[in-house]
Formats: sequence, structure tokens, C-alpha cells
Amino acid sequence: LPKQENQNENRHSKISNIDDNGPTLIDFLHEIKLIRSNTDKFGELIEEVKRIHAKMFEPMANPKLEQELENKKEEINKLSSEISTKLNKMVQANQNRDDNAKSNAQWRVEELQIFDLTSHFRNTMIAYNEETVAHHDRCKKIILRTLEI
Repeated sequence: LPKQENQNENRHSKISNIDDNGPTLIDFLHEIKLIRSNTDKFGELIEEVKRIHAKMFEPMANPKLEQELENKKEEINKLSSEISTKLNKMVQANQNRDDNAKSNAQWRVEELQIFDLTSHFRNTMIAYNEETVAHHDRCKKIILRTLEI
């Protein structure tokens, strides 16, 4: 029995020392939470851009909408750049670990979280791009109709 207790203590000490190689898992998950929050905010900004685009085609559109749209686009560009930079740093840090660190559970959790977050961000960027292209197409159609008249 004493030998078994000693083995259990060694296992627990190995588990608690996993975080000694770099940032703790809690710090990492906190950073993930911040990036996810920014990505969600990015999605909300896209919805606001869609709303502004719809209002711009109303007959009596507010002339201030164009400036509001530009402000939203600027905010989106800053936020997307910030998110992209943070994600790239996380990917690089995770890839630069030694082979021993890559075999532990923390590395697998981090790898999965980074993949999920990158995928979520990519999908949000695709949605923004699709909305921008759709808006440009609607504008072209209106201009063509106006020129036909």
C-alpha cells in the first residue's frame, strides 16, 4: 500500500507540473474567452452593418448612414486585425512547443480551442465578406436601373 500511495503522489505532481512549461491553462482559457468575446462583438457589428445596408436603400435614407457605415467598417477592421494577430500568436506559441509538451493533455486542449476559435473567426469573416459583396451587387443593380431610365 505505501508503494501505491507513492505512485499516486507522483502522478498528481506530474499533473500539477504540466503548466510549468508556459502559461497556465487558466490563463490560456482566459485569453480564449477574450478572443471569443471579441469575435462575438465582431458578429454583432456585422449585423449592424446589415441593418445600415438595408436602411440605405430606403427612399428617404438618412444621409448620416454613410458615415455610420464607415465607422462600423473601421471598427470591424480594427477588431478583425486584433483577433487575427492574437490567434496567430497563439498558433505560433502552440506549434513552437517541444515534442514532450505536445504529448500532454494541456497541449491537446489548447490545440482544440485554437482550432475551434480560428474556425469561428473564419466563418464570421466569411459572413462579413458575403454581406459586403451582396451590398455591392445591390448597389450595382440600382445604378444600372437608374441608368436605364
